[in-house]
Amino acid sequence: MGYNIFMQIFSWNDIQTSLNTGKENSFFSEGCGICIGSFDGLHKGHQFLLKKMIDSCQKDGIKAGVLTFTRPLPAIKHPKDYKGDICTLDQRISRLQRMGLDFLILVDFDETFASMLGSDFFTILLNVCNLKLVAEGCDFRCGYKGAMDVQALKYYCERNKIKSIFIDPVYYDSENAKIYTPDDANYNEIISKPSETIQRVSSSHIRELLQKQFHTTANLLLSF
Repeated sequence: MGYNIFMQIFSWNDIQTSLNTGKENSFFSEGCGICIGSFDGLHKGHQFLLKKMIDSCQKDGIKAGVLTFTRPLPAIKHPKDYKGDICTLDQRISRLQRMGLDFLILVDFDETFASMLGSDFFTILLNVCNLKLVAEGCDFRCGYKGAMDVQALKYYCERNKIKSIFIDPVYYDSENAKIYTPDDANYNEIISKPSETIQRVSSSHIRELLQKQFHTTANLLLSF
């Protein structure tokens, strides 16, 4: 990981303006890889996914970036059940810079954006950002009412000659404070065993840990 103080930040309005005017952005001339998500806290699972994307982009000689939202999506979609942000937007941006990303696209999630079809969304990224690679978690969904799932995205990428990477979750064992990533040799064996101490690393779980004052475990899952 390398802190990139030169990470470029674009708004979704910037992307739409480029689309509407037909003006090419030289920043994306070499192509790019993108990972989409809320990234609240930028926990170990996020870090593992982004590292895989960045490594692949560097091998392919293209820029690596993230498209994220000014508020985590659960705060917008399920406000009554939401337990609060893990970090502020500024903190999230700082942590994304620390990953060594080349750019960030910020979206205000409104009704217009929510009503967009997943295929239309990715076609905008393809046309404006010269999209060459997509990296997501294995349970990714996007588009109107979450209609585009991983299989639909795989099909879209194959049809448009976009490389796709889908990453399994990261887990941790609260009994021995150990993190398990899909790269670990015993990953499948560990996560397949019924256990009350092995949990998937997720922002929602970290919010619960913080609410219960389990700060040591939460800090472990958020640490670089």
